[in-house]
Parts: sequence; C-alpha cells; structure tokens
Amino acid sequence: MKNKLSLLCVAVILSGCASTSEKDPEAYAKSLAQAKTVLKSNRAIELYQKYYDLPDNKAFAQSKISGAVSYVTFSGSKELAASQALERCNDLLLKRHSEITDKVSCKIVNVNNEWISE
Repeated sequence: MKNKLSLLCVAVILSGCASTSEKDPEAYAKSLAQAKTVLKSNRAIELYQKYYDLPDNKAFAQSKISGAVSYVTFSGSKELAASQALERCNDLLLKRHSEITDKVSCKIVNVNNEWISE
C-alpha cells in the first residue's frame, strides 16, 4: 500500500511539472521563432522563454526604441496584465529619458502567448 501511495504521489507531482512547451512543442517552437523576429535583444528572448510557460493573464511589453522589456504574469485579467507590463516597461525608459512620448515608449507585443501584430 505504501508503494502504491508513493507512486501516486510521484505521478501527481510529475504531472504538475509539465510545462506548456512540453505539452505542445510545435506551438512553442513557432512562438519562439516569432520572438526572434519581434524582440530586439537576446536578453528579451531569454525572458520570453521564461514567460512562455507561465500561466495565462500575462503580457509582454517592449520598448519601441531599445531593448527594454517587461512582463507581468498571474494578473487578474489579460487587460490588467497588459496595462501593468506597459507601465513597468515605460518606467524602465524613464530611467534613461526625461519623458514618455509616442516615439519613446513601450508597446505590448504578446498577451497569453499570442503575438500582437502591428
């Protein structure tokens, strides 16, 4: 009985460890290929790889003029996640620029692993 319970616990733990990319490697590969065309730096691509497997209600923002990025996960809604990611990304830009303008600002590039087309 103890062995059966141990095996059941291991099975439950392992099933909870499966990431999105492991569940659908083709979708992950396609999304990562898109990331490499949209994102402006290797660091941004690395962050996107971490972001991809996190639960929904998430958004990824990127600067229009530089490699600054920010993402938010575990938010109350995808709209709230987008708003928060945009705010955080713009806050990063304010460290280098005196103000946020249309040119010097961030934009949302991904929500819940869906790329936003321009």
